[in-house]
Amino acid sequence: MNRRQLLLRGALVAAMAPVLRAAGAGEIALSTPGAATGVNPAAAPLLAVHDPAYRRSREFATALHDHGARMLALEPDALAAWHHTLRAACAATPGLRIAGLTTRTDFLVLSDLARAAGFAPLATRDADAASIAGARHRATLLGWVLAPRAAVA
Repeated sequence: MNRRQLLLRGALVAAMAPVLRAAGAGEIALSTPGAATGVNPAAAPLLAVHDPAYRRSREFATALHDHGARMLALEPDALAAWHHTLRAACAATPGLRIAGLTTRTDFLVLSDLARAAGFAPLATRDADAASIAGARHRATLLGWVLAPRAAVA
């Protein structure tokens, strides 16, 4: 990883700090890549999903993966990923939290499908600032965490 990538990933992780705390991975913002953290994956299993079409989405998932989260690409789309992998992971892993930085549409699809499995949004955060030049020409990405309803209440 070069210096530019490190700085960009650090800025992304800092901007998504509320989402990381909700995911149970708040220590990521305070640590360096590859360093050991206090996160106990057995206590709060985390699945990081990403849209491979967006670099920032991949980097967010990679930052979580570097600290113990499993990583899953939403390929070919969120609906297929839910029916082929995510639904089974939710049923098989008690306490699983799913975190992602995806388009608003992917988030809405996944949160609606996850509702039937007993999950609810725990945290959301818009990752694009409206004041950035050209931001309206890019896809708006949303950072989010889905957790079992018991963890949300």
